[in-house]
Amino acid sequence: MNLSPAQVLIDAQKAVPAVRYAAGVAGIAAVVAIVAGFRLDPRIAVFGTIIVLGLMFVLVVFSALVAHAGPALVNLALVAAWCFLLLTVATSAMLMTSYFFAWPKSIGSYLPPPTPEVLNFDTENTYSDPETPIDAGAYLGAFGIELENKTAGTRVVLINHLGSYGGKAFLPVSRPNVLTQMGSIDPVTFTLIFSRPLSRLSFVMPPLIAAAESGITFPKWRAYGLDAQGVEIASVGSDQFGSHIHTDSRTFTLPAPGSGVCIKAVRFDSDSERHAAFAAILIDDLALWYAPSNQCQ
Repeated sequence: MNLSPAQVLIDAQKAVPAVRYAAGVAGIAAVVAIVAGFRLDPRIAVFGTIIVLGLMFVLVVFSALVAHAGPALVNLALVAAWCFLLLTVATSAMLMTSYFFAWPKSIGSYLPPPTPEVLNFDTENTYSDPETPIDAGAYLGAFGIELENKTAGTRVVLINHLGSYGGKAFLPVSRPNVLTQMGSIDPVTFTLIFSRPLSRLSFVMPPLIAAAESGITFPKWRAYGLDAQGVEIASVGSDQFGSHIHTDSRTFTLPAPGSGVCIKAVRFDSDSERHAAFAAILIDDLALWYAPSNQCQ
């Protein structure tokens, strides 16, 4: 005797024909399970199911009317069918041009904002030896980021806040590490080149701690967003400043100007003027918003 779920449902439908509607309920439940499995927004399944059921109802009524209709209703049905066909073709054409040519309006403007990829620099274990910086090349490479054009004799590193002035200089938003440049008291620079173009990026300058009587001094710095040809398309920065009180974290953003121009690299220039507490900017929580490659020149 076959007691599989499918066979039980078939036998039940033979005994009680109304049970066939259970198959429809099971289909809807399957859609919900698929949506949950792919971690999609449940609203997509809810509204999608309602729309599909509504269209199915219209189709059933339409079929029934056509089957028992006279010539007048048949002509009306033909007009409705041609209108629906033209609407479908026009909608498909507009969707294609919106995606490939951003006309009449970019399809991205109808979609929810993308979620950025955030590099918090904390997967590297620095607790075992917090005073020893770790070269950042391997960490950045795992995200498809190349480190280029750094000042000769310097290193771009991940440092544990506990290893800098005994942990009394700054406090990362995401602990324990930040990205910075070390090895010179003169002006320094480095460039991050991204494997995928960006629509924008942001980073956090961690809170500074003025633990000593002399307070704390942060270097002058500036970040430049570069396009694929190396042209500067955005910039943000800060002059050198000192503080005798604790300062909160600050978030800085580099947006691409749009019109098909995307960020392909970012250059960080820093100047300690030979007396700041750090040689270069401290970077935490680097967030990357990737842009569709077909929208970048």
